[in-house]
Amino acid sequence: MVESSVPFNPFPGLRPFRTSEDYLFYGREGQIDQLVRVLSDTRFLTVVGVSGSGKSSLIRAGLIPALHGGFMATAGSTWRIAILRPEDNPIRNLARSLHQAGLFYPDEEDPEISVDVLETLLRRGSQGLLDVTWQAQLPEATNLLVLVDQFEELFRFKQESDRRHAADEAAAFVKLLLNTRGQRELPIYIILTMRSDFLGECAQFRDLPEAINAGQYLIPRMTRTQIRAAIEQPVAVGDATITPQLVNKLLNAVGDNPDQLPILQHVLMRIWDIWAATHQPDEPLDLEHYKRTGGMECALSNHADLIYRELSDRQQKIAELLFKRLTQRTPEGQDTRDPARLGDICAIARATEMEVIAVVEAFRAEGRSFLMPPVDEAETLSVNSLLDISHESLMRLWQRLRTWVAEEVESAEAYRRLVHAAQRHESEQGELWTGIDLASALRWKTEAQPDEIWARRYHPLNSSAIFRQSIDFLNKSEQNRLYELNRERRIGISLIVLSLATALAAVLASLQYVNAQRFQLESKNSLLTSRLSSAEATFALNDQLAALVIALQSGEQLQQPSTVSSDIKLSAIATLRQIVYGIRERDRFIHGIQPDNFLDEKKGWVYSASLSSDGRWMASGGGDFTVKLWSTDGTRFYTLEGHTDAVHDVAFSPTEPLLASAGADNVIRLWRLDGLPVRLIGTPKTTDELRLVIEAISFSPDGTLIAAAQRDGTVMLWDISGNLVRTFSGHQGWVHGVDFSPGGDRLVSGSADGTVKLWDISGTLLKTWNHDESVQDVAFSPDGQLVASAGNDNHIKLWQVDGELVRTLVGHSDFIYGVKFSPDGEAIASASTDRTAKLWNAADGTLLDTFQGHRNVIQSIDFSADGETLISAGFDNTVRLWSRTRTDLERVENPEGIEIRSVSISPNNQLVAFADDNGTVNLWNTATQAFLEPLEEHEAEVFSTAFSSDGQYLLTGSLYGTVKLWKIGESKSLQTLEIQDSGQNNSGQNNSGQNNSEQNRDTTYSVTFHPDKELIAGASSNGTITLWDIDGRLLRSFQAHEGGIYGLAFSPNGNQIASASEDQTVKLWSLDGRLLTSFTGHQDWVYSVSFSPNGQEIVSASADRTIRRWRLDGALIGRPLRGHENAVSNAIFAPDGNTIASASYDNTVRLWSHRQGTLLRTLEGHDDFVYSLSFSADGKTLSSSSADGSVILWNLDLENLMNRGCQWAFAYIQKNLGSDEDDSSVCSDRPS
Repeated sequence: MVESSVPFNPFPGLRPFRTSEDYLFYGREGQIDQLVRVLSDTRFLTVVGVSGSGKSSLIRAGLIPALHGGFMATAGSTWRIAILRPEDNPIRNLARSLHQAGLFYPDEEDPEISVDVLETLLRRGSQGLLDVTWQAQLPEATNLLVLVDQFEELFRFKQESDRRHAADEAAAFVKLLLNTRGQRELPIYIILTMRSDFLGECAQFRDLPEAINAGQYLIPRMTRTQIRAAIEQPVAVGDATITPQLVNKLLNAVGDNPDQLPILQHVLMRIWDIWAATHQPDEPLDLEHYKRTGGMECALSNHADLIYRELSDRQQKIAELLFKRLTQRTPEGQDTRDPARLGDICAIARATEMEVIAVVEAFRAEGRSFLMPPVDEAETLSVNSLLDISHESLMRLWQRLRTWVAEEVESAEAYRRLVHAAQRHESEQGELWTGIDLASALRWKTEAQPDEIWARRYHPLNSSAIFRQSIDFLNKSEQNRLYELNRERRIGISLIVLSLATALAAVLASLQYVNAQRFQLESKNSLLTSRLSSAEATFALNDQLAALVIALQSGEQLQQPSTVSSDIKLSAIATLRQIVYGIRERDRFIHGIQPDNFLDEKKGWVYSASLSSDGRWMASGGGDFTVKLWSTDGTRFYTLEGHTDAVHDVAFSPTEPLLASAGADNVIRLWRLDGLPVRLIGTPKTTDELRLVIEAISFSPDGTLIAAAQRDGTVMLWDISGNLVRTFSGHQGWVHGVDFSPGGDRLVSGSADGTVKLWDISGTLLKTWNHDESVQDVAFSPDGQLVASAGNDNHIKLWQVDGELVRTLVGHSDFIYGVKFSPDGEAIASASTDRTAKLWNAADGTLLDTFQGHRNVIQSIDFSADGETLISAGFDNTVRLWSRTRTDLERVENPEGIEIRSVSISPNNQLVAFADDNGTVNLWNTATQAFLEPLEEHEAEVFSTAFSSDGQYLLTGSLYGTVKLWKIGESKSLQTLEIQDSGQNNSGQNNSGQNNSEQNRDTTYSVTFHPDKELIAGASSNGTITLWDIDGRLLRSFQAHEGGIYGLAFSPNGNQIASASEDQTVKLWSLDGRLLTSFTGHQDWVYSVSFSPNGQEIVSASADRTIRRWRLDGALIGRPLRGHENAVSNAIFAPDGNTIASASYDNTVRLWSHRQGTLLRTLEGHDDFVYSLSFSADGKTLSSSSADGSVILWNLDLENLMNRGCQWAFAYIQKNLGSDEDDSSVCSDRPS
């Protein structure tokens, strides 16, 4: 990236615009003029609008600057502005705002004294605000404006505080404001901002409705033109541009919903931040920056999650308790804000004041603004600070918060039920709990760990006594259960003692055998579990080949005849898959014996490694004074001895079977590839003179010359016969790097003096470039047009040979000792003392990959001739070979490059069908790895695909209610069906003759085949389920849900059909449309439903981030599966019924143990939302589709993974594993 001056961010995010930001506030000019007129006429203005309509911003950045600008001609341009929120102390807050406006004692050293006096004056009577203003003696032509922002807080305060006190306080506050009306002696103006859904509450206060009616301004929706101005104009002020495509995307995402405006501001703020961090000169804000935010749906949630993940574990727990306390759910099911004092959070979280403040500051910092009070109010947080969520949209869109709220609601409901039962028991109207009630309560107590402080929120009066009574009731219930169990056990023992005595001998013998078998099985499972943990930990530490061997050993144990739990087996397969597809290290070579003491440490350093042009040989030079020469097939190995000091560089001749080495003994040695010496070039040094050292060497392209970089500041040019051709002088420090141009007519050198010099072969200096610190290595690009240099400033610089700096590559955290271009010139590799090697895009400088594994400095990096392998050498005594490209996930890219909504694998595993947002259905042949002819009849997004049980037919469902039936092998559909509403037939037209495809705009979210393929079902956004036969005849259509249906599934026996809906329920139906069971418990839209293979259970996935398992009678199985960090879009059973796979908007796929209810594995590979999943019939492949435009085929085939892993690690195993039985047997019976 070319660095440039990045302008400030012109978008405020969730917080309201400030008064000082009027120059960024666009699109509301006409509304501001209307507000000025109403305020001038009435002096009491109430600005009303829905949440998110921009009330506060309109006043602060619109009306107030207009008043200061003299737009109200009758009042002038001099104003004192008092801004407050009522919170839970409205009169005190009014006094504070008046003091801050400079109305009373503005120079008082202790502001609280002035506030105390003002509060006392205000409380003297209903004329208090007039009296204070009168005593303030405002200068002539000076007006007072009192802005009560979020006036609706007054109603919440009145309801939730001590009833009598709150009612009196609220009424007195309202009278202070109302009594300014009707007088003109004092220039007092009042503005209230209030959410429109609270208008009805105003009738609680006498005369307030009349005042509001006289001066009400209902904020209208912004037009598309106005929103466009709000997007484009601040961008222009920020000295940037935005593409029309992005503007239109944003406009379409906002639509005409005013609630989206703060979200739009937040998205724009995030787009700007991302653009500012990565943009090139003159690059506009574009769709790629928008996509990286997560879009309108996820930007806010993703940003909040980013902040959350920055916190420590302790802080994350405080944040969870904080946000749970600041939200509540109304009896109507709406999530609302519930402000709390910081001290209350300290008590609930059992945290110090500073611990809580640190978390609050993380969420209210500039550019975040998720919590109030905002940082711009300059309030120093303390235990008395009132904390609040900044905007309702956070509660609606932050998926993690929604999950927390759902958990809190469940916990509160469990506590209320416990309180009720305890009180009934206390009054002798109820019994102690037993059975499910007791088990559920005990589980709640263990998981929620409630205490008196937490319980006070739900029973504020006499909370301690109620909590103790409830917990005592629960403890007594548990004690009673234990007593009953013991009593039953004693009775049972008495009855069976006699029969046990007669059978004891036989039982003991049988138990001995069973226990031995069980012990053997448990030992094997324990060993396997231990190996898996070891493999995962080893891989996480970047010891990749060692991790692969351990995983392969686990795989071989799985294939031995023994009983292994399905969970352990899947975990082993997933671990092996993760390593096989994630490994980059191809092979590892130990240069020499690792020194066993610190003084000899440098003898274990490897300074250089290189591959021959034919790829058959590799060489390394080390601190042990030797050169090692290996054949890459592992059959031959030579130690080349002759150097009398460390070997700093090795290089293969590009034209001859020769190897050159050079180092601290100041000579170049030439070797044959059978290890025999050819020639010594130069004169060996006879003293310890530090300047007589060769740092690097380079062959000319024709192999006739060798350039040597010298510590004395020169480059010496030799022919391979040993004659000195020329000396290049000009550097003022050690020369660390040298390279020939591809044409052989130029040299480039890099030095400790911080310069890079370009020479022609005759010795003429052509160019000098500068680094900030020592230059360690240099390299020409294959076309000779670029030079790369790297060094102690941690940067790689690319220069045009004509002298211009192209770009600087930033990413290493320490010195860079090696840099090389790939043979195709498309990539650059670098090696650093930060123990990483990195791969960069040469065209734009982006970081492509990082290679980790060396345990010390990486001194050298190079490419193989084909560019597919990198070779690195480090001070950990190793030479490592790396695969330039990943062992790619079996990924199928959408030819259109757009979102893929649905994926299905055919029953014979030969085809993968996936559908996208363009309406195209693609078929991928897994055997030939090629696409069949696409199915392109749909005119809009296709949301669902399904194969028939025999794999001969495919069903697709799309936007506008269209369902199509296809025969595999044919590109034209057999049937086009329409989701039915009452009054429609199935002829493609409704009864009025209009075409259904035009009139019916409902979306088909899910389609499915009956197990016998003779029946088809489709579900729609209008809440209906429609059934047809295979010939397209309508059989039945019935209203199933109050909201859209996203998931649909036939039971394996075909007798029932299950549906999942945005009404937060799952329902089970008979095929004649009778409701059999309704499943409730999800706290948000339910996206999918799936039957277990035995048909006895179902699994559902929801936007509440949970997966729930149910029996067919509606009973929940175990606890909800939690772990996804965003909405769960799909959940399905594996064919064996033991595993559940889930997909999520957090870009992951997860595998769960059905029996244990635990997470087994998280599969990562997608870069955007994951929408859909499908298992192959044998369970060996899991497919997933994503908004990133790809389908990934996750390989869960143990045999296939073992073969892949053994082929990868064969050479390493042969060289490095010892005689240990476990080591020597791994992969021994598999082809290399």
